Amino acid sequence: MGSPVPRGTRIETLSLFASRGSGVDDRRQDHTPDLAVPGTLGRTRRLVERAPDAIMHGVIPFEAIPGIPPLFLAFVRGQAPGFFPDPPTSAAVDERARELLRRRGGAVVAAGQQAGLFGGPLLSLTKAAAVARLAREMRERGIEARGVFWVASEDHDLHEVAQATLIVKGAPEKVALPVPGKNFQPAGTFAVPGEIATIFATLREDPAVPSDILARFEETWKAGRTFAEAFHGTLEVLLPGGTLEWVDPLEGRWRAEEVEFFRRVFRRAGEVVSALDSIDGKLRDAGHGPQVARAEHDFPAFVIEEGVRRKISWNGREFSVHGHGGAFTAESLLELVSEKENRPSAAALLRPVLQSHLFPVAAEILGPSELAYHAQTAPLFDVLDTARPVFLPRPHLLPRGARERRALEALGIADADLFRLREAAPADVPAVSPKIQALEAEIAERIGGLAGDVRSVDPTLEPVLSGAAEKISHQLSRLREKVERAAERRDVERVRRLETIETFLTPGHAPADRVYGPLTYLLRFGDGFAPAILKEAECRADGARFVDFE
Repeated sequence: MGSPVPRGTRIETLSLFASRGSGVDDRRQDHTPDLAVPGTLGRTRRLVERAPDAIMHGVIPFEAIPGIPPLFLAFVRGQAPGFFPDPPTSAAVDERARELLRRRGGAVVAAGQQAGLFGGPLLSLTKAAAVARLAREMRERGIEARGVFWVASEDHDLHEVAQATLIVKGAPEKVALPVPGKNFQPAGTFAVPGEIATIFATLREDPAVPSDILARFEETWKAGRTFAEAFHGTLEVLLPGGTLEWVDPLEGRWRAEEVEFFRRVFRRAGEVVSALDSIDGKLRDAGHGPQVARAEHDFPAFVIEEGVRRKISWNGREFSVHGHGGAFTAESLLELVSEKENRPSAAALLRPVLQSHLFPVAAEILGPSELAYHAQTAPLFDVLDTARPVFLPRPHLLPRGARERRALEALGIADADLFRLREAAPADVPAVSPKIQALEAEIAERIGGLAGDVRSVDPTLEPVLSGAAEKISHQLSRLREKVERAAERRDVERVRRLETIETFLTPGHAPADRVYGPLTYLLRFGDGFAPAILKEAECRADGARFVDFE
């Protein structure tokens, strides 16, 4: 790797090509793709023309993408009205926006993301772009709307936000900055450590890396800035000026309204917990496990005290706060979160309602897992007298360069087979393989034919014969597998093409927009990358799409 790595900074090459089994997420059911759904969002016009240096091409159905919750699939098919009563259409969004304009004098399109290293995965940028795009289209239809992006700075998973996966010299590398162990500091307030210089030094060793782009990221992510500041700075510069309002919930301007919101939450604790219990039961009855697991006495709130995010619990009568002895009433808990240096903080299930309390949210753009847990959140809008927004699926865009596009074409891989490459483009079976398989069957048959003779001599020997048959069959099966793997290794060109596709499009068998971030793509495709992606950031219900670059 060149330069020595300071202690605490991890830079490791990912092994992406190990055996992955079937590649099917255990949580998913085996669904036949249903492409009657694209019309669900068809009533939303395309927002802008395509970028001249990028071409939209192909659809990978959501059913073919690993890790998509079944509840999300039901949502985009229109098969979950009991959990999502509003269809994801422009008509539903416009109707909700007009209601909010009458009642609250404004309408907002919103999305959010944790403040991840180098701007987080690409989906952060595409969500922000989709918010700006939809708000602009609504204004073109005569509905005054604005876009808001929520920087989830209060989340305390430092380990998650302090890592990223980059492509260095053509190979994926995971980088991670050192963070304190067992630390419950809000991640957005964490200062970028000096060890980040090592990551930039490593990237500079690659002669193909554009120095001007790298210099901009070095300035944005210089040591001492908070993660929230650097994350915001990364995305804002990639979007046209003034298109979004960036909201950090830890800023002082939101504190008074947050405290007022939590006054209602604490006073209605019983209703909040009862509503969550009820929706969890309905989800289980419908065959969908709750996306967010809830422990006994769980309550969807924290208090940030002296820079530490402390969990609030509720036992049906009174509250408790992690790190505090004794119990709290709703009023005494409100006093605690209202103290000068303290503030309340919403857990994942309460955060969407808080956002709609602070802003008149007409539409919220969500990823598959986010949308699944919003089904749990939905009843809290009614409990807390807040209008529920229309939920829309985020854009799923896979940037594709010429190398991986040529590899897909050479192997004859259909778009829908992107996540089953090895099955869709199997190696040629060596001539000896079916001979070994036939030998397995022949030996099994001949040994089976001995069972009666052995039994007539000594019945207790029949299990021994059966065991011998199993051992022989196992050894021959292993031999056949080894022969086939050896033949596959000899097919160097096929393996090289598969690894190219897996590196750039399906790293770790995940969609690349969940893994690589804006820095990776800007270094690879240059400054033309961001405008091309922004112009294609459209909420769709049919699946993921390629954006081709030369």
